[in-house]
Amino acid sequence: MGCCAPKVCAGGGGATLLKDPAIIESLASAVARAVTIPVSVKIRIGWDDQHKNYTDIVHALENSGVAFISVHGRTRAQKFSGLADWDIIAQIAQNSSLPVIGNGDIRSHEDALYRLGSSGCRAVMIGRASVGNPWIFGNEAPALGDIIGIMKTHLELMVDFYGDYGIILMRKHCVKYIHGFDNAAKVRTELLKASAVADVFAILDSL
Repeated sequence: MGCCAPKVCAGGGGATLLKDPAIIESLASAVARAVTIPVSVKIRIGWDDQHKNYTDIVHALENSGVAFISVHGRTRAQKFSGLADWDIIAQIAQNSSLPVIGNGDIRSHEDALYRLGSSGCRAVMIGRASVGNPWIFGNEAPALGDIIGIMKTHLELMVDFYGDYGIILMRKHCVKYIHGFDNAAKVRTELLKASAVADVFAILDSL
C-alpha cells in the first residue's frame, strides 16, 4: 500500500487504499486468514498533507492479524519528493502493538544505524540508496578499481537469471555504480545504449 505509481493508484490499488482504513482491515484480514505464513503490509503516512490518517490505518492493521508493518514516512502526494517524516514513523513504532520497519531517506549505513537507534523501529528498510551501492548494508565500500569487477559479476548474474533482458535491467545499476568516476557522464550515456555483455565490459574497461 506504499506504491505511488499513477497507473496503480488509478485502479484503486497501492496507496489509494490508504484512503479507506475499513477496506485495509478487510483486505489484510482476508489475506492473513488465507495463508499460514506471516503477512506484512507496507504503508505510507497518508494520501496527502490534509489526510495523514496513519493512526487509523495502523489501528486497522493491528486488528487484521498481520505480523508487522513497514512505514514509508511520506504521503502518496509526496511520492519520493521532500523528506520522510521520521517523527511520525517513530510515533507509530512507539505506540503500535505491531513491530514496525521504518523506511525513507536512508542513504548510508550510518543513516540506518541512527534511525534504528532513534526511532524505536525493529528494523529499517533501505530502497533506492542500495542501487549501485550494495555495500550500504555492510558499510565497507570497495575501492573504485574493485567496483568494475563487482559490476561485471552483477551483470553476469543478471543475464544468467533474466537472459538478454538482464542487460537492460542492469542499466540503472550501472549508472549508479559509476557515480564518482572520471568521465562518468560520458560513460553513463554509453552504458545506457549498450545491448551486449561484451559492449558493457568494454565500456567498463575504459574507465
